[in-house]
Amino acid sequence: MALRRAGPAPGRALPLGWEDGPEPATSAPRAGEAEPAAARPGLSRRRLLALGAAVLLVLALALAVPRLLTDPAGPEQAVSEFLQAVIDGDLESVREQVEDAPDASGAALTPEILAGAEDTLRSFMIEDVEIAAGTATVTAALETGATAETSTFTLTATPGGAFSPPDWQLDPVPLPEISIVLPLGVQDVQINGTLLPQEELEIGGFMHVPQVALQVLPGTYELSVGGEGRWVDAAEISLTAPPTFGTWRKPVPDMVPALNEAGRQEVRDQLEGMLADCVESTSPAPEGCPLAAPGTEPAEGGGAPEGTWTLTDPLELDIDHLGGLPWTVHGTGRAQFLPEDADEDAEPVEAEVELDALVFLDVDDALQVQRIDDHLSYTYCIDVETGEVTGMTVIDGAEEAEDSDGCEW
Repeated sequence: MALRRAGPAPGRALPLGWEDGPEPATSAPRAGEAEPAAARPGLSRRRLLALGAAVLLVLALALAVPRLLTDPAGPEQAVSEFLQAVIDGDLESVREQVEDAPDASGAALTPEILAGAEDTLRSFMIEDVEIAAGTATVTAALETGATAETSTFTLTATPGGAFSPPDWQLDPVPLPEISIVLPLGVQDVQINGTLLPQEELEIGGFMHVPQVALQVLPGTYELSVGGEGRWVDAAEISLTAPPTFGTWRKPVPDMVPALNEAGRQEVRDQLEGMLADCVESTSPAPEGCPLAAPGTEPAEGGGAPEGTWTLTDPLELDIDHLGGLPWTVHGTGRAQFLPEDADEDAEPVEAEVELDALVFLDVDDALQVQRIDDHLSYTYCIDVETGEVTGMTVIDGAEEAEDSDGCEW
């Protein structure tokens, strides 16, 4: 019988007592089990945290930035600060926001003039704020002591920081304006008793019709043109600028200094002096005089009868102006003419006296009265250095002249 050699039998582990516990986590996998996934390194967790923070930041910006850009508090505050500066008379702050008008002067924006104004801006209320694409429109109700109106302001936003609100800036604010036609030769303009500097008036208009436009704040102002003189009183008017900040210009009616009592008496004295020369004539129709005796025409082949003139009714004068310093005068009266060859019981011939004259101040501030006959020629006096019209003078005869002795300084 053949003997088979048995192969080695598998060994059995002998338990030693301390190995009976649970298998460690790092034990090899049993047959048929998959390899466990490798653990992610610790840096991945930090990346996840950073990514989450970035997402939160984007969400915060998406929510916060639109609110900052559309928050009405910014535009409302900017307009409120401007209007409060107007109420407080803070002209330095007001001037920073005011539109630089090309044809209007800011010479009237002074504390003295504003302090003397009535019915200035007293209160305001913001009624509406509209914001779109970096611009804003604010509507405010404005009230003075006499009236109330609404006005609209526009603003532009300048971006701030990431979480800072934009800086809202007022667009240049237009102010009410008054436009004055200055009388010929007059450049003194006073508002509420304050004389405006001529160099700040920016006088425009035509050569013989100078004009000046002034920016003012809402209120009522006392305006005078032409200072008190020997023959004239300043022209005065009360003007009210409404509570509005927009395009508004008030043309002032003709402001012509009026002849005062001394000036009117001077006109009368000069006209009566002219008539005195006329009534000394013995002619029934003195040449160049505003009177003629009707029915005293010379007979055919003979001369006109001579006689004596008597002024029976003094002149009644109606003085008006031409829109500048020249005034016009219309005078009426009555006179009598008694021919020398008239019978003793003959009645004098009644005659109407009617004349027209031009009255003006010359460059020496003297009052001149010039009768208007068939024609009257005059010229404007112009300062050769400034080009300003300083007065006028009458030219003798109908011939035109570039220069006149009356314009010499």
